[in-house]
Amino acid sequence: MSGSNQHTIPQIMLRGFGRKNKAKAIQVVVYRRDKIFATGTRGIGAERFFYSPLTTDSEPTLDDQITNYEQQLDGYIEQLRSCEIGMELDAAKAAEAVVHLTVRTAQLRNSFAHGARRAAVGVAAAFLDPAKRWQLLGYHLPKPTGEVKATIEKAYVSGGFRARGVPRKTFFKFMFEGMKAEFRKQEGMQEIEGALAALVERVPDAAASGHRKALSKTLAPEKRVDALRRFRWQVQESPADLLLPDCVAIEGDGLENCRPLAYAPNTAVRQVFMPVTTRRVLVGSISHISQLPAALSRMFARCSWEYFVALDRRAEFEMLVPEITSATELFMNEKINKGLDAVFAEEAVGSSR
Repeated sequence: MSGSNQHTIPQIMLRGFGRKNKAKAIQVVVYRRDKIFATGTRGIGAERFFYSPLTTDSEPTLDDQITNYEQQLDGYIEQLRSCEIGMELDAAKAAEAVVHLTVRTAQLRNSFAHGARRAAVGVAAAFLDPAKRWQLLGYHLPKPTGEVKATIEKAYVSGGFRARGVPRKTFFKFMFEGMKAEFRKQEGMQEIEGALAALVERVPDAAASGHRKALSKTLAPEKRVDALRRFRWQVQESPADLLLPDCVAIEGDGLENCRPLAYAPNTAVRQVFMPVTTRRVLVGSISHISQLPAALSRMFARCSWEYFVALDRRAEFEMLVPEITSATELFMNEKINKGLDAVFAEEAVGSSR
């Protein structure tokens, strides 16, 4: 039955990185940028009503569906923790488990919302810059284009000007020049600023709604599972204790080339790492499975968004705290900057036509 404390990383995963306390509950150490603390597995990797609210009807909620799915997943995770090191695993089972665990996380939702908000802020800032807004609206061109053209066309038809025989070319020129004149007056900017600010503030809610909707359709997206089913999978043993990132699994082969698996396009994934205990890692590879990277814990820390979990508190893990968010943020910044550049590049191409 659905409860208010909904785990975005299942407790079965968290238990592989903890030990029993005096009350015989499994306790882990959480490393965040602002603090490091010990807690039971119920107290981390969970958020109130993350997937769905409580309901009084008989229909299962999204959280109910995920909880039921976990009943099968728990047994498989335990198998990974006891299977023979280096043994070839069932690719379909491994792929489905990894995909589910990575698409359900708060890391995915929260980091995506952060990136989307930054992109929205970038667009808003550009639109509020008179010179850039003039260009975005196409006012630098000799004729209206895009939404401006569509607006004038609608006014031409709905206003009866075409029926009355008003020349289309004359009407368009008159309207286009009038719109540019109104723009130069900068009237209504307060309303525009308010609308853009409201849009930016709605991003987190939109991200949460989109995430819930996607999970309601499937708890393990088929295309992603199919892509990873082609991999060879096995469990490898780490010579040193590992940590669990809040993204659960990562893709890449080194410090400068790693990111949360959830952000890697299907065609770009070559090697996957998902820790299942402090010393065991599920590894998937498109070709051959190589040795574990020497800096694997640091890669996990870099791909974490808000925190990572470890067995205990130690200096070597504390040194990794500043690395949190770095890989994901770098990836996002590249995508956001590329997207904003493309918007203005498209306008520049339009102005040269």
